[in-house]
Amino acid sequence: MPDPMPIPEQPLPSPRHSSTGKRVFFVAVGLFVLAAFAFLALFSYYLWVERYGDPAKRTQLNERFQEQLSLLPGANTGRSTVDIDITKQIHPHNPMFGNADASVTIIAFIDFECPYCRAAYNDFEQIRDQYGPAVNIVFKHFPVSQIHPHAAQAALAAQCAHEQNAFWEYYRLLFEKQQLSDDALLSYAHRLNLNEETFSSCLATNKYINEINQDLQDGINAGVRGTPTYLLNNQRIEGVTKLESWQNLIVEELQKS
Repeated sequence: MPDPMPIPEQPLPSPRHSSTGKRVFFVAVGLFVLAAFAFLALFSYYLWVERYGDPAKRTQLNERFQEQLSLLPGANTGRSTVDIDITKQIHPHNPMFGNADASVTIIAFIDFECPYCRAAYNDFEQIRDQYGPAVNIVFKHFPVSQIHPHAAQAALAAQCAHEQNAFWEYYRLLFEKQQLSDDALLSYAHRLNLNEETFSSCLATNKYINEINQDLQDGINAGVRGTPTYLLNNQRIEGVTKLESWQNLIVEELQKS
């Protein structure tokens, strides 16, 4: 156990002033950390499209990046309303699970290297199992490459597995094994009995870069600032959401319909 701190010679501030100062300090630090993470998420997206996007997309992104960045200091976290048509966020390349005609749609923006996505994984898996027949779950990639260097490659690998109708099985391995090296990505394809030559070619040629760019752009349009983020009909749910909260949210939406 460490030695106790020595008693300072100068007079200490009054307890009221000391506790107030500490609260202000921690609030300030918390706001700074939140803004920093939001900035990194947006900046990583910027770098991704700078590398892979076409000139027109880069020009558009520069405008959107500056606009979104200016909103960060006043941004809320948790649960908020989304003023977009979420059906326009769903594309043929997006893996789906459940009932495509359901009145409740959940769009999940996920980064396979994000520790918060991993923390949310088990509860969201239970939601998929429990409410699959009653909801439409749509997966979208949002790799935050600036702080998660393996996320983009994992996203590409998952899309290559989706090409062989094995997305959700591959998705589970990515989260449960938590290994994202190139060898690990190839080993998951072998474990799932995928056509390994087709899978390797798909991954080596970055076949689904444009589709992942589309998911990233959709995320920016929906106000996604980090992962995991979910769109539950017209609600944006940010961060790790526990099973009980998911159940309440879904039941609430089912009752509306």
